Amino acid sequence: MGSARPSLLCVYAFAVLSTLPFPADADFALLNVQGNYSIQSYCVMYNHMLSHLPTDLHTAHMYQLQNLSWLELCEPGDIPARGFPNTMLLVKRGKCTFARKAELAVHGGAHGLLVVSHDPLVTPSGSDLMPDNMSIPLALIRQQDVINMSQLGKGSLWAALVAMPKSTFNWSVLIIFALAVGTVVLGGYWSGLCDVEMKKRKCKQEDGEGKLDNKEKEDTLDISTSTAVIFVLMLSTILVLLYFFYDYLVYVLIVLFCLASAMGLYKCLLPLVDRLPLKTCIISTTSLPFMHKLPQPQLIVLAAACLSLAATWFVFRHDDRWAWALQDLLGMAFCLNMIQAVRIPNFKGCLILLSFLFIYDVFFVFITPFLTKSGESIMTQIATRPSNSTSKEMIPLLFKIPTLHLSSPTLCQGFTFSMLGFGDVGLPAPKIYFIFSVISYAVGLMLTFVALMLMQMGQPALLYIVPCMLLTCTIVACIRRELSMFWSNTKFTACAQH
Repeated sequence: MGSARPSLLCVYAFAVLSTLPFPADADFALLNVQGNYSIQSYCVMYNHMLSHLPTDLHTAHMYQLQNLSWLELCEPGDIPARGFPNTMLLVKRGKCTFARKAELAVHGGAHGLLVVSHDPLVTPSGSDLMPDNMSIPLALIRQQDVINMSQLGKGSLWAALVAMPKSTFNWSVLIIFALAVGTVVLGGYWSGLCDVEMKKRKCKQEDGEGKLDNKEKEDTLDISTSTAVIFVLMLSTILVLLYFFYDYLVYVLIVLFCLASAMGLYKCLLPLVDRLPLKTCIISTTSLPFMHKLPQPQLIVLAAACLSLAATWFVFRHDDRWAWALQDLLGMAFCLNMIQAVRIPNFKGCLILLSFLFIYDVFFVFITPFLTKSGESIMTQIATRPSNSTSKEMIPLLFKIPTLHLSSPTLCQGFTFSMLGFGDVGLPAPKIYFIFSVISYAVGLMLTFVALMLMQMGQPALLYIVPCMLLTCTIVACIRRELSMFWSNTKFTACAQH
């Protein structure tokens, strides 16, 4: 499961495609229904701009629930002679607007309107829905929930609508933050150890005391200025292709993620396995082409275990109960391998690459909404699955943590996740000023979360991370009077003179 130069660049190109989509809480409410036998709560969706609901069940008014789910309520003739006095009305989601239904419900004396929907719930909206003609609460409810109400008992049902308060803070953000910063620290430290070891061997080679292993050269990828330009152009091309052919290319990314994450996990665990006593096992020779010696037994077991773990995720990737944890584990190994393997020879190359990535991220998040028909950014659509996609697949190149606050999406939609793209973690960065690079990365990521909470929309993380890292490293280099060496990376990599 060794790596090679071309494969590193291709896999890393796919890794940066993910962004930071943190969905804001939708306008969910609870419909508390009381029957002869029991009381049950159902999730409904309303528009907080149009309807003001109480947040406490004790202060909410109970109304008799009148089930007319077969009626569209689009014409005045749909109102019976007795009207709908002091009732909460259940009607069918027909061809007329929500405003028309609400107008007729108010005319009939109803105190609430529930529109039964076959399709997934959406927030009632529209230019014709204004607070001045919305004197009663209006919400959408699933048809299956209406069917289940029959189990609450015979006779009259009574119902009350209660808005679910939104959480002011999502505690899963802290876990995402710790996971990202921890990965950057471990990856940078690992990369630094490898750089020191390679420098020692290089210096010994110059002194005629040894030579550098060719395999170690292949396991690293140095990004030059020209490579950085090609790299960002490749990212942009792949992202546009994903936008137009998502349902086909998403499966390619899933397979690549399985292979790349298994390889990353293998390389992360290899130093530990090398210390096992099984390393002394006899290695047999073989006549197979391109393989003069059989792999050591413990390496075969390790490779099989890593591939099995990736295959397990592939089979159960749609299980939201635990597949996210396996995806995070594989993703962390993937990012660690990337940080260790991808190197930028000097600050000049780092400045060029990060600047291009900065423009790339901002363009595809903030500029592309003006170019798409839906008015949504290409980056966000790719990361959260386009609305016109026929597949149920999500791009796996991101960390996922379930929301840890008692919010309405958590109760009404099951598992919801906070997400952070691998590209915002496995970011090529200066490793010379390691501590300052990590601190500036943490500050940039923290600013991303703050902007996310203030704007309630997905943010391009590189918009905040890149300036923090570049400015911090530049200031530190100037204070230490090492900017010229840092720019070309001359004396930092020179061997000590005897």
